[in-house]
Amino acid sequence: MRWIAGIAFTLILLLAMGSFLPMIESESAFLRWWDFPRVQIGFLLIVLLAVHLIASTGEVTRIVSSVLVLAALGYHGSRLLPFTAAAPLMALSAETCPEGAGLRILSFNAQRSNEAGEAFLDLVARVEPDLLLVMETDEYWDGVLAGLSTTYPNGASHIPEEAEFYGMHLLSRLPLVAPKVVMGPEAGTPSIVTGVILPSGDRVRFQGLHPRPPIPFQQGTTLRDTTLYRAALDAAASAQPAILAGDFNAVPWSGVMASVMRLGGLLEPRIGRGLVPTFGAESWWRSWPLDYLVYQDAFALRQFGRLPPVGSDHRPVLADLCLQPDMAERQEIPAATREDLREAERAIAAAERLRREN
Repeated sequence: MRWIAGIAFTLILLLAMGSFLPMIESESAFLRWWDFPRVQIGFLLIVLLAVHLIASTGEVTRIVSSVLVLAALGYHGSRLLPFTAAAPLMALSAETCPEGAGLRILSFNAQRSNEAGEAFLDLVARVEPDLLLVMETDEYWDGVLAGLSTTYPNGASHIPEEAEFYGMHLLSRLPLVAPKVVMGPEAGTPSIVTGVILPSGDRVRFQGLHPRPPIPFQQGTTLRDTTLYRAALDAAASAQPAILAGDFNAVPWSGVMASVMRLGGLLEPRIGRGLVPTFGAESWWRSWPLDYLVYQDAFALRQFGRLPPVGSDHRPVLADLCLQPDMAERQEIPAATREDLREAERAIAAAERLRREN
């Protein structure tokens, strides 16, 4: 029993320390990785504490383990609470939508090894989105999506020759204005930016993103953060209401995503509705919300959620929006701070240094 108690206490100590590591300002992917599994760490801490309290006979270690677990759970809870039904809604819903003001968007990381193209086409036929963003596309997916050219005659695409893992296709049944592929700070990692003309004649701005994930001990967070910060700043400077979508490879309760949302003046539909995990499509434990569809306050939300798995390790995300400029008076977005802008400028400058060095 002493061995069991010792192992449980050691794991509690490590997990409790790891819980607070993202508070350290760092570009280290190892430190920032601890932001991802907050739900999983919380459950593990509860189980380990129960084991330790049963197996341990030392009063001091029982008290220490209890304090460590309670402190870590309190911090996890403070980060996750906004993404539960206990929090007030950030993105408000609309019961009705003026004719021609709706915009339905489907975003899907197809996973390059996935060849369930027919199943995905069936899903698109059922959902009938106006905009379709597909990431991790390659020659196979280029052929699959070509079958939608009649229904979705407009769009843009790019499959990097040396990094096909980050191919991207945008298809639209609505007219697009100056669609273009923009290469991010990471080689071979495109995003697609375009204006979209709604049936009402109004124009909105859309950008599809897929920055590379930070990998502990291999690739830090600078390039991912820079991609997200630049997109947020561009959205804030846009003359048209802006939408950002894609696999951001960041969890919504992380510090960088909080800054991105404030800098871009963006609404997160998950706040007040639930975590809506999208990565780890078939997993019950390794599951995080990595796929986003966020937008500015001129839009109201009609529908938001994940769709059934279609062969990928990501689930598709569907959002049905309605352009209603008067919604800006009813929806509150925390104002960007000077620290947000400093962090964005620091990340962009660091990414530029990396580009010059490489």
